Amino acid sequence: MDSMNWLWSKVVKTYLRIYSFFARRLGIHLRGLGFALRTLKRPFVFRTGERWFYFDPAQAGAYITLMVDPYPEIETHLFLHRVLESHPGPLSFVDVGASIGEIVIDIAGYPQVTRVVAFEPQAAAAAAIRRSVELNGFQQTTVVQKLVGKAQAQLEFTQSPCSPAASHIAEASERGTGIPLPCTTLDDELQTLQGPVAMVIDVEGAEFQVIQGGREFVRRLRPLIVFEYQEPQRGKFSLDEFQEMLGPGYSIYRLRGDGRLDQRFESTWNCVALADDSPLYDACRSSFHRDMAGPERPAVTAQ
Repeated sequence: MDSMNWLWSKVVKTYLRIYSFFARRLGIHLRGLGFALRTLKRPFVFRTGERWFYFDPAQAGAYITLMVDPYPEIETHLFLHRVLESHPGPLSFVDVGASIGEIVIDIAGYPQVTRVVAFEPQAAAAAAIRRSVELNGFQQTTVVQKLVGKAQAQLEFTQSPCSPAASHIAEASERGTGIPLPCTTLDDELQTLQGPVAMVIDVEGAEFQVIQGGREFVRRLRPLIVFEYQEPQRGKFSLDEFQEMLGPGYSIYRLRGDGRLDQRFESTWNCVALADDSPLYDACRSSFHRDMAGPERPAVTAQ
């Protein structure tokens, strides 16, 4: 990076910190946040917390909060951190719709996380994850550049240049506007994965299809699943349908802004699916909100 680009990146990052202060402390959102990042023309490396990230100008919109705050969607990080701190044994992590890897890079840094699989269909975003993986030396991490759904197929993918994280599988009304990409399934890709498994799914409304294509994976490993559930999802599947697809023994919780769990579903952003026979069940109990005791693990009796 030449000196002018380096200096301008410092100016932009200073602006991002000012933006964050006004937004968080005063509720005022300044203009020009996305524009400021899109003016950066060359890649560079930056640090968030204890992790290194590769900035790709082509994915500038995906870095808006990552460069300022510890992590966007901090509740997911807080919850997963609590689980990892309560479960010191080996664990695998799967991220479906990994974007530029902000969750992947965070979780891969825990020593007990022995394998990480990140699914990201966008070529530039997948490449950015790989560069960040190299920067941090996370050799247990594999990046799969494919869509994930209910079956092996070729699907159209609509990419959002302003907000890469909002890209999605094309709806019927959008056919012909996207690019064809290969779609795989969890059952096909994760046959050799070992448990326990924690998983995040953020695929702009296709979360139900991801589970449809992973029923054997869910049956075999009983993963802990954090999944997005807001407007794009509410119009496509209900929480009851999602729970039924997971099969017997799963309960669904709302993931609160403080990283704890309750079952007040009037307003949701992310939810958590947890099986009562999951190897991570006890590690999750510390995240139940104080107003909710949570279901007790069924007693195990000798046969």
